[in-house]
Amino acid sequence: MKNNKLSLGKLLLNPWFIIPVVFLLGRSLAIIGHYLLKTPFGSKITENVGIFFPFALAAELSIILGAIVCFRVLGHFLSSSCQVGQRKWLISGLIISLGVFSVLSQIDLELKRWMGIRLNFTWLEKSFLLTTHDQDLTGKILGSDLFGVAWASVCCLGPIFLSFFLWKKYSFQKELSQRATSVLVFTWASLAFLPLWANPSDSVWRQVRPVPYQFVEEVYQSYFQRPQVSEEGLRLLREHVQQSQVRTSYPLWQVYPQEKESIAEFRKKSLSEKPDIFIFVVESFRSWVVDFRDSRVEKIAPNLFQLWQERGRVYPRFHSNGYPSAEGIMSLHLGLWSHPHRIILHENVAMHSRSFSEILQLMGYHRTFLLGAEPTFDNLPPWLKKWYDHWEYDPLINNDELLARRFIELYEKMPTDQPKLMTLATVSTHKPYTLPPSEGEHPEDLQEAYIRAIRYLDRSLGTIIDHLRKSPRWKQTIIICTGDHSQPTEEYFQYREEIGLPNIGHTWIPLLLAAPYFSGEELDLRSSSHVDIPPTILDILKIKASHHFLGHSLLSAEENSSAYSIFFRGIGISQENFRYQIRLDDPRFAHKYQYDFSSEKGEGLPSRKKLKKLAWTEEEKEKMKTTRTMFESYSYILDNDLIRPREK
Repeated sequence: MKNNKLSLGKLLLNPWFIIPVVFLLGRSLAIIGHYLLKTPFGSKITENVGIFFPFALAAELSIILGAIVCFRVLGHFLSSSCQVGQRKWLISGLIISLGVFSVLSQIDLELKRWMGIRLNFTWLEKSFLLTTHDQDLTGKILGSDLFGVAWASVCCLGPIFLSFFLWKKYSFQKELSQRATSVLVFTWASLAFLPLWANPSDSVWRQVRPVPYQFVEEVYQSYFQRPQVSEEGLRLLREHVQQSQVRTSYPLWQVYPQEKESIAEFRKKSLSEKPDIFIFVVESFRSWVVDFRDSRVEKIAPNLFQLWQERGRVYPRFHSNGYPSAEGIMSLHLGLWSHPHRIILHENVAMHSRSFSEILQLMGYHRTFLLGAEPTFDNLPPWLKKWYDHWEYDPLINNDELLARRFIELYEKMPTDQPKLMTLATVSTHKPYTLPPSEGEHPEDLQEAYIRAIRYLDRSLGTIIDHLRKSPRWKQTIIICTGDHSQPTEEYFQYREEIGLPNIGHTWIPLLLAAPYFSGEELDLRSSSHVDIPPTILDILKIKASHHFLGHSLLSAEENSSAYSIFFRGIGISQENFRYQIRLDDPRFAHKYQYDFSSEKGEGLPSRKKLKKLAWTEEEKEKMKTTRTMFESYSYILDNDLIRPREK
């Protein structure tokens, strides 16, 4: 009689058993490390490990078993026509498939640890570009977390090498019985439908769903659940930009028929009547650290503080329109909000748009952009070619001090018979805040390391400002200093799903405008954001040009408006000292917080426990519904290239 019992020895030589065990062990260790090791922000990824860990482990197991089932079924159909040696390629294919899954899953975990985001096709490309094009920044990031890097490498690559080693050494020959196969299929089916029977909350499922779910959802939304336009949404967008005439096809486009005359009049002015504009875009600029209302800033950033005292106006309620850097650079130039579902600079390259710098080109400006981080990561090169006459990145110029020196060199080489637009994107305040060895030992405390980097940044910008002061064009010099985005504290990062994305830890940044007609130490407490900078520049120059900017001039006397910040289906709305957090993919997610932004002195970033969570009024609830409608229509406009009419 045939013995159907499977001994332990036979089981260990069975590829359909040992391979999933090896990969499950690797993924289990990876997930344990993910939830127990500290993130680069100084805290664990979450305090609720008991809630997330079981779901995360079960979700990963479902993918591993699903791959086993697929290859087992394929092997069953091939068993009658293939030789034993040929069927071994199934095992090789299984190991490679699970290896790819292991690597992608680990990239996903690292993106969550470092940035609080999930892997998708765009971020997969960006991760590849970072490692291949910016080895300096990659080295700094990896070098700041050597144990985490080593742990991640072992967990994702170890199972691949171990599986191939066992396959080569023991030449797996055993097959699963029908009973074992049935158990395998039943177990996989149970785990595959985990979201249905276990019913994790939306916030938990968003964090634990495995990478294949992410990719499938992205494909589904791209092709089968595209944003829909509505008359209500278009009306709200027109109201927001105060469009005077109805243009159904291009609701954001604001037409100024006298544009050519306005530009021609500007070009006729003498050079002394045309100001030079300098924009400093500071990496990860935290407003609660550099709050000009707080006298302590004079010690942290004395050069910027002095500039504010001399001829500055600050906007303490200023926010980025997105996160991370690519979104800030985009909004600052194009005057557009971030895309609610994707990254404009990556996926809307062919979009017919008009940046403020392109308008300045028509006015005779010579435009230069200098940046300290590799631009390919954010797909900046095709945009910078449109926005600037000259842009430059040198991997050897990898700190703010060297950038300042190069900025001055470029300034001196620019034409003297044209007004100048120069933009500088700094780098030294990027985590892990690595500075040259001459700056001393790197502090262990992240807050101290950040403040040290801010001092270094300020000293570097001070070199540029002092050089501009000595220039005969100082009376025609406008300086705009802001951040590309902020950077959450460890608490705001750890509880990001609970508080909402993007929260003020991601978006609250300083804005300093310095111009000869400001009296100095001025404050403007209106809510504002990156999209307000392009129309402000046009207002400074007294130019009327057609555009699609979603903001309003900060020099105008308009009433306080809302500042919108967007991050992959999450929306934060800042209005006065309130912050509303909603999600486009979860109508039930709605939070309202109160912050003390209006104080005459800086209050810093309140701890999560001190957040004032408020009830919504009926009027606010209705406004949030219309906000979702507006952003669905906004997504449709972006996806269908309806930002700017094409010239005939």
